[in-house]
Amino acid sequence: MLYDVMGYRKEHARWMSKTLILDHKNVKIEINLNHLICHETRAEERFNAPSTDLKESLRSMYSDGLFCDTELCTSTHTFSVHKSILSTRSSVFKEMFRNHMKEKTKGSVDIADVEANTLHRMLLYIYTDDLEDLSLETASQLYVAADKYRIISLKNKCTIFLMDNLTVNNACEVLILADMHQDNDLENAVQDYILRNDKTVFRSSEWKHLMGTHSKLAAETMCLKYYEN
Repeated sequence: MLYDVMGYRKEHARWMSKTLILDHKNVKIEINLNHLICHETRAEERFNAPSTDLKESLRSMYSDGLFCDTELCTSTHTFSVHKSILSTRSSVFKEMFRNHMKEKTKGSVDIADVEANTLHRMLLYIYTDDLEDLSLETASQLYVAADKYRIISLKNKCTIFLMDNLTVNNACEVLILADMHQDNDLENAVQDYILRNDKTVFRSSEWKHLMGTHSKLAAETMCLKYYEN
């Protein structure tokens, strides 16, 4: 920046190649811009880089159960957690801890509709923003949990994973998932995949099962083929 560099205003500055020369009151200062730019860029990169220390500290808070103030209970496992962190990441948990007297007095929350492994993965994401070892099954389960507890970033990441890992064998399963959760973006992506691979998909046992259990959804998808033409 030329304005007020080390006390000199820009009318006293001129450029020569990659050197800024400041000349004022018989005082001349030469600044190597390559060095300045490089230093500034590296500093900016350091500031923008994610903090590994912070992430690992939050991971330790979760895994070690440090200073937890509530518990989430599945049928097989109990997780010690922090209301403030869950509330920051999930509007559902925020409203739950703010308004529900049952959770305030009991000191725990029963999570009946999420399996322990899925809840653990969801909590790990809440604390660290990490997703580990995703598969179609775990991504689908996390997608459902993220939708229920309104963890939008987690749902979006699961959606991207599902879109990127569509196959002839799993497309119908993902299509049903998208339809159940009224996710138009995911549903459109799956339908596009099916139409690109229509001959193989329409002959598969998965498609025959879809027509038997979700006939309307199957018909809507097949109609898109004719609308294309």
